[in-house]
Amino acid sequence: MVASGHEVACRATEITLKWANLIANAEVDVGEAVVCFLNNIGILPGRVNQITAEGFTLDLYLPEFRRGPVAARLEWHARRSMQTVELRTAPRIVPIHRSVEIRFAQETVLRGEILNLSRTGAAISLNSTIVPFVGTRIKVGVHYATIVRHLEGGIAVEFCEPLAAITFNEQIRL
Repeated sequence: MVASGHEVACRATEITLKWANLIANAEVDVGEAVVCFLNNIGILPGRVNQITAEGFTLDLYLPEFRRGPVAARLEWHARRSMQTVELRTAPRIVPIHRSVEIRFAQETVLRGEILNLSRTGAAISLNSTIVPFVGTRIKVGVHYATIVRHLEGGIAVEFCEPLAAITFNEQIRL
């Protein structure tokens, strides 16, 4: 949330306990107070240090009592991103109708293309520089899902409820 009170979708590309690089389509000024909420990390208050081509760098101001828990969450995310274990649990298909609409953060709508699909999840390429955080609850077409990881140019999601077996084939439309 920027100083004007508007909420802006953003993505952290790098983060430490002292600063964060954010990709965001927000008009902010150096020195402006910003409160950043990162899923699975929490609320991170700070001030804009530098404007970048894709967003801005934020100097974080974490109280001492919050540094330990935030550091533990950052470490957990770093370890998880380094895992190379295959996380897929169900067979995948590539549907004929691959175009899909992604909705999140009140009224944010992104266009995507399904790369592959299972009854329990999907890999989706996004036509946007805005990418929701891992852990964000989104709507993929008419199905609710949670983002479980970022892909090169997209996201992997897990559906809140598995797709119906009777309609799960190459003709499915999300």
